[in-house]
Amino acid sequence: MKSATILVEAALVAVALAQLATFQSAIGTVSKALTNLDTAVKSLDAKNPNSAAPVLQMSDAVQTALKQATTQIQGSQTLSLTDALGLQNTATDLTTTVQSTVGDLVSKKPVLDQLGVTSVAVSTLQKQQSSSKALGDAIVSKVPAIGQGIAQSSIDDINNAIKDGVTKLQAPPAAGAGAAAGGAAGGASGGTGTNTTTTTTGAGTAANAGTNMNAAVVIPGAGFVKQKMATAGAGSIAVGDFKWVALIAAALMFSLLGVKLSPL
Repeated sequence: MKSATILVEAALVAVALAQLATFQSAIGTVSKALTNLDTAVKSLDAKNPNSAAPVLQMSDAVQTALKQATTQIQGSQTLSLTDALGLQNTATDLTTTVQSTVGDLVSKKPVLDQLGVTSVAVSTLQKQQSSSKALGDAIVSKVPAIGQGIAQSSIDDINNAIKDGVTKLQAPPAAGAGAAAGGAAGGASGGTGTNTTTTTTGAGTAANAGTNMNAAVVIPGAGFVKQKMATAGAGSIAVGDFKWVALIAAALMFSLLGVKLSPL
């Protein structure tokens, strides 16, 4: 009789261990899929559009793992309190992995925005949020009532991490990255044009002032003629511009006469 009791107890222990192993294996598969996804996320590169493909593939793998784990656990028997406590470490590891993966994904939002796949990432994460909730409900249902509060707490941490990730990814892209670059280029171009105009005008003004007595005689309005030639093309001044040339020549003549007659 005693031997039979021992055999029954041993069988119950074996079943319990098998049940715990099923839970650990199912959750472990999800954790592994998430780790692979995290690796792909860290490799995202805005300069390499192909870097988004592995993220999508690994995201699909996570979704598959979640569904398979849910099915396995739903088909399992209820855990004993001891086994449920033994499952706590596995659940904690899963929570940490989810939080890390979602955090890395959110940190890559600028890259996702540049690659134009942020909406896909949000949609995928929302599906995983739904699947994670289903897995969490399955796990809690297999834990004794006295331990369901602890199990639910871990599940809530996972769900909140995913929900927070969805919210952050749905935020608008950083304002004006491309516009700022274009504005900077336009500002630089505008500044160059202004400096060129200022230099040309300044040259004419300085020449007309004639304050430097050692400088060569400068034809008044030379800046204007230079500008006309630059606009019309060298050697192709318009007929109307010769009127200005005549006026300039006359001004020069009177200027020279004035210099010669001033000593008298």
